Amino acid sequence: MRTRLAAAATAALLLTACGDGGTEAPSTDETVTAEQETPTPEEGGDGSTEGSGDAPQDEAVGLSETVEYDSGVEVRLTGFVRSVSSDVASPPDTPYLRFTVVVVNGGRETMDLSEMIIGCMYGETGREGEQIFDEGLDFPTTHLRPGRSASVTAGCELPEEETYAQIEVAPDFDSDTAIFAGHVE
Repeated sequence: MRTRLAAAATAALLLTACGDGGTEAPSTDETVTAEQETPTPEEGGDGSTEGSGDAPQDEAVGLSETVEYDSGVEVRLTGFVRSVSSDVASPPDTPYLRFTVVVVNGGRETMDLSEMIIGCMYGETGREGEQIFDEGLDFPTTHLRPGRSASVTAGCELPEEETYAQIEVAPDFDSDTAIFAGHVE
């Protein structure tokens, strides 16, 4: 697996909410700042990692980095926003971190995005955060042809007092899990 810094190699990036560009986010949404994890010496110190499989499960990259699989598929996270789920959501009235998963199919095979798996943990002690299902959050059910990209808006529980988030994404059943980790304010 190789990783590349997505746009800038700064320690903190101001990430803005995704939207249609013409409407404001609900008042419960708050744009947050995400800090990059510092690469360990085992990762080469330059943010890149090399592995024997499609993507080693035990290596994490920063929240806004891009993971590139040997198959040509790329995954990155953008648009981090703190929010609170609605009273009809699952789970209801829960503080969470909303983000967009961008999948680029640079491979030769069509991907079944309904196979995408998203998991989350938060806090320094590693508590599992529930995925949030609410209006405005997506669960893909389509296929992604080679040369195309898709954006999926997702959310995971993140209590207001917590700043550390770990988001795990497997773009399909054939790919290993990419682990994104870092702090959000």
